[in-house]
Amino acid sequence: MTKHFCISARTDSLERWQKAFPAGKVCQQVLELVGQVRPGDVLWLQLPSSLNENIDEAVLAAANLFRDCRLVAMSKVPDQQEALLTLNAGAKGYCHTLSNADTFKQIAVVVSHGGLWIGQDLMSRVVNAAEKALSRDRAPSSSAALKQLTSRERAVALEVAKGATNKEIARTLNITERTVKAHLGSAFNKLNVRDRLQLVLVMNTAGELIDNAA
Repeated sequence: MTKHFCISARTDSLERWQKAFPAGKVCQQVLELVGQVRPGDVLWLQLPSSLNENIDEAVLAAANLFRDCRLVAMSKVPDQQEALLTLNAGAKGYCHTLSNADTFKQIAVVVSHGGLWIGQDLMSRVVNAAEKALSRDRAPSSSAALKQLTSRERAVALEVAKGATNKEIARTLNITERTVKAHLGSAFNKLNVRDRLQLVLVMNTAGELIDNAA
């Protein structure tokens, strides 16, 4: 059974997290959890609010110490740059500290199934920023790469772009979760991406998301 642990210097903003995970354990120092966190558990890290703190180093230290767990960073003031720093350092999720209990539960489901969570609003901003950085035009290489996908791989990729979990994709496409993982793995290899966020960026750059929303 998946257990939830939270590392936070203060607990006065964790009421909603504790409501989502009544059996979850909160501690102030990451080293307090050594020997307690097991593979597959979810580790929630409250990021320091001071801009002088090395946020990415804090995330990287926790990710290296608990390599087989799912690490989710929580921020009191979420922003795009901080999200990218935490994800690059090894976090599988990034969210607001004051998210509601249902959102925390949904995040747990997504990251536990191998997904990446940064929220729909922040996802849109990250995708738009990355698209501008790459080019104002559609990238021919991305379009060509997408043509390598089978119709089923493309369907799975589109569902991922909508934020669906593997279980939800399986239900929508009437296939098994194992098949979803197989299609997703194949799509990752063909597009040379390593996670769901990169997959969304490739699809958006090639205009795939826009075309399918029209």
